[in-house]
Amino acid sequence: MSEDIPDDTPEQRAKARATAREGVPKAASKPSKPPRIVRWRVALVMLGLAIIAVISVAFGTLTAVSSDLPQLESREEYKHSANSALVDVKGKPLGVLVGPKNRYLVPAAGISPAMKHAVIAIEDRRFYENAGIDLRGMGRALWTDITSGGAVQGASTITQQFVKNAL
Repeated sequence: MSEDIPDDTPEQRAKARATAREGVPKAASKPSKPPRIVRWRVALVMLGLAIIAVISVAFGTLTAVSSDLPQLESREEYKHSANSALVDVKGKPLGVLVGPKNRYLVPAAGISPAMKHAVIAIEDRRFYENAGIDLRGMGRALWTDITSGGAVQGASTITQQFVKNAL
């Protein structure tokens, strides 16, 4: 079996002689530093893993929170609704909507466009200009409340009112 194993090559013998002369191989005398590219690769991999971890935590949190949210259309809330008083511009009562008897649920297509535009004009003039939060309106309301010494104006958009009422 020893016949099958080749002898040392000339290069290996030369290296062994150089090591014997010097006592210590050159590679062992200096601690080797990992190449810079390896460090950058490790840093990029770690950064990628950190980004994936942050995204995973964000989606996990969103999933956990959204599972506890109520339904947007609550038929139970409609059944147990309270009376609503209708008044004119001067505050004179026009009528009373009593519980669910005088209320009708209609799809959005069943509401007149004029009624939709009227509600938007009264509740949120910049409805089509903001993404659900009107920073200019919030700043205006804050300034008015501070200068008047009390809560005088609201700053919520239709979207914010919907979320507040739904939750």
